[in-house]
Amino acid sequence: MPPPICNDHLFGPVVSGCSGRTFDFTRTFEDIFLSLVPNTLFLITALVRIGYLVRQVRVANGLLCQLLKLLTTARTAMTVVSAAAMIPLSFLEHTRSPRPSDLLTIFLVLTILCDIVLTRTSWLAGSQSWQIGDACIQTAAVVVKCIILAVESKSKDNCIMNHSGVEHSPEETSGLLSLAFFSWLNPLFLQGYRENLRVDSLYALDEKLKAKTMFSNLATALNGMPFPRGFARTLAKELIGPFLLPVAPRLAMLGFTFSQPFFINALVANIAESNSVSAVNDGYGLIGACVLIYGGIALSTSLYSYYSLRALHMLRACLVSVIYQKMLESDTNTLDNGTTVTLMSTDIERIMTGWMDIHSVWASVIEIALGCYLLHSQLGMAFLSPIIVILVCFSGMACVSAKAGNSQSAWMEKIENRVSMITTLLANIKPCKISRMASEFAHILQTARDEEIQVGSHFRWLQVIAATLAYTPMCLSPVVAFAFAGQHLNVAGFFTSLSFLTLVTSPLTAIFQQIPGVIAGFTCLSRILLFLEGGIRSDRRTVFRLQDNQKPAASSAPSAALVSVTNGHFGWTQTHSVLRNINVNVPRGQLTVVVGPVACGKSTLCKAILGEVPFVEGEVLLTSRIPSVGYCAQTPFLSNLSIRDNIIGFSPFHPGKYQEIITATALGPDIAMLPAGHDTIVGSCGAMLSGGQKQRVSLARALYQETPLLLLDDTLTGLDQATEAEVFARVLGAEGLIRRRGTTVILFTSSWRYLSSADYIITVGKDGTIREPGHETELLEQKDELFNPEKNTETAFPASTDSNASVTQQSHNMVVKGKASQNLHVRASQVRDLDVYKNYFGTIRTAVLVTFALSCTLFGFGGSFPTVWISFWSSNSYNAPNSYNAPNAFYIGIYSLLSFLQLLGFFLAALMALGPMVTDAGSKLHSNALTTVIRAPLRFFTDTDTGAITSLFSQDITIIDGELPERLFNITAGLCGIIGAACVIAVASPWLALVYPVLVIIFWIVQRLYLRTSKQLRFLDLEAKGPLYANFMETTQGITTIRAFGWTTQKLEHNHYLLDQSQRPSYLLGVIQFWLLLTANLITTGIATSLTVLATQLRTDPGFTGASAVTLMTFSGLVTIFIRDYTAFETSLGAVSRLKTLSDNVKAEAREGEDLHPDEQWPKKGSIEIERLSASYDDVPVDHPSGESHPNLILKDLSLTIAPGEKIAICGRTGSGKSSLVLLLLRLLDPIYSPSAKLTIDDIPIQHVDRSTLRERIIGVPQDAVFLPNGNTVKDNLDPSGLATEDECLSVLSTVNLDGLANGSHGLHTPLTTNHLSGGQKKLFGLGRAILRRIIRDRATTDTESHGGILILDEISSGVDAATERTMHEIISHQFEDYTVLEVVHGLDIVPHFFDRVIVIENGSIVESGSPAELLQRPSSWFKQLLLMNSACDQP
Repeated sequence: MPPPICNDHLFGPVVSGCSGRTFDFTRTFEDIFLSLVPNTLFLITALVRIGYLVRQVRVANGLLCQLLKLLTTARTAMTVVSAAAMIPLSFLEHTRSPRPSDLLTIFLVLTILCDIVLTRTSWLAGSQSWQIGDACIQTAAVVVKCIILAVESKSKDNCIMNHSGVEHSPEETSGLLSLAFFSWLNPLFLQGYRENLRVDSLYALDEKLKAKTMFSNLATALNGMPFPRGFARTLAKELIGPFLLPVAPRLAMLGFTFSQPFFINALVANIAESNSVSAVNDGYGLIGACVLIYGGIALSTSLYSYYSLRALHMLRACLVSVIYQKMLESDTNTLDNGTTVTLMSTDIERIMTGWMDIHSVWASVIEIALGCYLLHSQLGMAFLSPIIVILVCFSGMACVSAKAGNSQSAWMEKIENRVSMITTLLANIKPCKISRMASEFAHILQTARDEEIQVGSHFRWLQVIAATLAYTPMCLSPVVAFAFAGQHLNVAGFFTSLSFLTLVTSPLTAIFQQIPGVIAGFTCLSRILLFLEGGIRSDRRTVFRLQDNQKPAASSAPSAALVSVTNGHFGWTQTHSVLRNINVNVPRGQLTVVVGPVACGKSTLCKAILGEVPFVEGEVLLTSRIPSVGYCAQTPFLSNLSIRDNIIGFSPFHPGKYQEIITATALGPDIAMLPAGHDTIVGSCGAMLSGGQKQRVSLARALYQETPLLLLDDTLTGLDQATEAEVFARVLGAEGLIRRRGTTVILFTSSWRYLSSADYIITVGKDGTIREPGHETELLEQKDELFNPEKNTETAFPASTDSNASVTQQSHNMVVKGKASQNLHVRASQVRDLDVYKNYFGTIRTAVLVTFALSCTLFGFGGSFPTVWISFWSSNSYNAPNSYNAPNAFYIGIYSLLSFLQLLGFFLAALMALGPMVTDAGSKLHSNALTTVIRAPLRFFTDTDTGAITSLFSQDITIIDGELPERLFNITAGLCGIIGAACVIAVASPWLALVYPVLVIIFWIVQRLYLRTSKQLRFLDLEAKGPLYANFMETTQGITTIRAFGWTTQKLEHNHYLLDQSQRPSYLLGVIQFWLLLTANLITTGIATSLTVLATQLRTDPGFTGASAVTLMTFSGLVTIFIRDYTAFETSLGAVSRLKTLSDNVKAEAREGEDLHPDEQWPKKGSIEIERLSASYDDVPVDHPSGESHPNLILKDLSLTIAPGEKIAICGRTGSGKSSLVLLLLRLLDPIYSPSAKLTIDDIPIQHVDRSTLRERIIGVPQDAVFLPNGNTVKDNLDPSGLATEDECLSVLSTVNLDGLANGSHGLHTPLTTNHLSGGQKKLFGLGRAILRRIIRDRATTDTESHGGILILDEISSGVDAATERTMHEIISHQFEDYTVLEVVHGLDIVPHFFDRVIVIENGSIVESGSPAELLQRPSSWFKQLLLMNSACDQP
């Protein structure tokens, strides 16, 4: 037989007939595809890249490194053309690009791989000396090219120009290989291992990921396009590049994945051959192929994940920025705290989770198509049987997906409602505790939480069905395929077919599992777009500049009007105008007072001038363009910053001007008493300050901005008479600050005391119309007609000396805001993982956990053993091909049973994880955290940022419901699958099992290094998101103030900064998780290589080797999924850790021994006795001696006896301790007990009474009424406990003159929108709630002869007109006739008419007590002095 002819001159591609050459390509094939094609592609792309770089500026130095690159490039380029392209490309890439050349890196990597093949061919074909010499030269060229690759890939961090002093990330100067292997993370791992990480110590965010960069690009592209339809299109256009970057590595993943079946077929066939020289040589080639395939999977997966993560963080930067921008433009009538926080947190997080692997959707379709083609080539028409199974499952999946969107939306709405409630609770925690609404809020919140879980369970049930349908083809497709074609397959055919089936079912399973997440992402995006479609503020004001030679209009004030309203109709709904026929002209440079009764529309007129009223008719004219308006809201808006930062805002700091304003607003004495002085953090919503201090800081901020127009909406109502007089004189008086500046001021008030100082007066009647404007003498005669009260004795104030107000309750324990929040994060990071697991699984029923564990075990066994069973089946079919019927039926029956058990285990495990486990853990963890917050002392809320608390109930609770159970199911089922797969692999190569302990040690070392850093990043992620959440909430609350001052641009930039800060740990956490995934894939590559080496060199059993190789295909995927889900689970578990830390470290306000629950009638009489009692807001031990020795006492040595039914007025200056006495009686402030100290109610020491019981029995009314979020009904707000009848509710509304709230078609079930209520109406509503509590209590009391009790009121009449104040006290006198009443009184004129005794408090001590008549007779009476100061200027 003649020797075979060598086909080296032919295309091939496989060589044959060439002596000594096996497992090789022909020379012709190598020249074309391994040399010509790469060089041609490189040349084309290099020319394009050179053209781009020529137009860029120089950004890097480093001449020595640059020359080295040029010399080596020219020396080793494969062709002259390549060298000609590489030299300028390398030169320009080094100088014009901040990072090494990706194009050169890709070209060098590919050509090195090609050169290795060419070099191997040269060595195999080298029979003569010149051929051997050529092979040596090619080998040297490969080595030198590797050196070039190393030089080209070197980071240019030290060469970049203009980076000195500028924070940047090493990622920006790292090459493609560094990015692929994540070597740029090494310093971060070392830093995280050695020390505690901080947000500011992390890598800076890449410039391309920064919010300002993304938002600017988006805004530029969006200019002039319709919104939000234009936004969606522009967003897609801006992010198309980043989202396309993962396509190339994803295609590489696809190619490497589809190489596995051919590799397995060649491996099994090689082992089946005799131990020949050619078989051994082929084995070496298979080892190289194994490294290439599995190493390629590892690196392509790494790059794919990296680019996907970058694209999603760019998307997050865009969406959060656009949501915030929309907030700044939104109509205040529709803006809701819960909506914006939910959108920027929960919805965007679900988008990022659902779209993380979005490219696998289209890639899976390609894989399925190719898999079907290859399966057909192996099985023939029998391949249709698994396709039928796939189509059936796909049909079911389509039905599930159709329902998922609506279910997801319903769930998100429930989350949004709950988050809105928690933000309302946190913003009003003090009045909630005073009015006993905290426990009602907690009950409503937990009910809303349970409803949310119930609605979410429908979506999770759809997830279980979708996951089961997705996994069904993987279990059943091999069964039906081998049932038809099993008798015709040999060993290699069995496992090749099984690998092809894996290539079909694995992507199908992936796509089925990804579709719900992708749909959920689009659903959340549609919710965001729906929010962006919402109404924006329509500023219908007209602006024109009055020319110097233009005379004022005849109808204007004595000087030219700055603000003019003509035929104005203003309202908050389209059908009702609060103000009608408004015609006013506000004179420039003068003080205009707008006066009128409660709920007449004064605040509406104020906001109409600001352009904040949604429904406007007529004209609001500004005669000058006013860039900013100094606006002081009735409820002051303050940011969670220091006092100084709140006052200066975004303006430069000028010490002289700052001190002048501090003096004018009488803040000096208050600030001097604060430990941190001007740097004292005021807390969320100014929680660290009293009401009067907040109003003065708000006024100081308006004065500091030096705006031409100042709008003051009842700004001075929260001050005591002396401080109010002082501030008015220094700011608004004849020699006041604004008079010297010539500022135009409009003061909106219900009090007539300011009229004597006004230059112009506008009177608003109860019917919402303007009476004829004029001066004081013209309007005093109309006073009775307008207000219809008895003769009012309020007057303007004389100037007085500096205020001696003492510090307020929070001043004593002032700490830098956020310190407690950071401590919570630090404690959470220190919680042991074992304790977190115990806490989480301890909330789940034991039966559910056992069922889940058994189901996962069943799944793992059913997933691994069928592959071993196929090895027996294939051996039987191959050795006895004619014995089909009985043996084949037996094998297919057992195989079907194992596959069914696998599917059953999968379904039960998924059902347990997403069903009962979510219900149990979600409800109990939320309940525990909510109980902790409700029972926490007030100090906790002043020390802790509400943004951090909100994120616990928003982000963390949502994670526990969604991501945590999904990841738990995946890692548990995956771990069982990995254990089974490892056993199967070890069966084929027992020697490989010896490596397992080494692999365990490697994984332990890697995890130890990884966990130290990742655990810190988890908590930094939450810490950095807290300020972002708080900024969203603050902006919603103060949007009117922000727009009035013209701070929208500055606030947007500040939000960009906070967003970037939150992105830093989030992005790095995702990247290090992919580093761990890469490490696992490289270890898998090592296992695969070891298996190939042992199989080819030791000639193991082909059946078991095939089983191991097929298992290795799934093993790689299992490890990948396991690592991905484990890192995500670890991150999700941080939510449980943070909630546990909250519950463990926040001490309840209740103390040991407070377990007394008096009978239902207590307090029946209402007697109160206090002896030698002191109190402090510091954390003072219970047994601390009472008295002056403590430096921060807010109440000092109080002694007081109150008889049953007595009506007590508590008076004093701002900060004297009046409200502290109220808090003391309600146990919101703990006294410092001593042996002689006593505090009893009806002879029962209240230190033994359960606090919730105490606040339930004592009826408290706070200064600011609390309301449920908009959308809740009138009855829900009036009777949150649900114990009153509708008739009782209607009667109460009629009593407080608010029966109009229930006049609609829905009656008491009409939704209540608090924005439509005036300040006075809100106070009346709060009083009505107290009356309803009294009615409910009286009904429950068995003793019908006497219905006594205690009523405590904290300045409920501040900010209302005299008529409303008198009406409120008449209602109190009638409704609480038998009650003991203690009221912190604002207006002293009503005291002689409605109170039996007056208590005057100064500096925390009772300085005077007696009846009003008695005290007025004393020459040196404190009460008399206060009353005279109040009425000294009553005469017009």
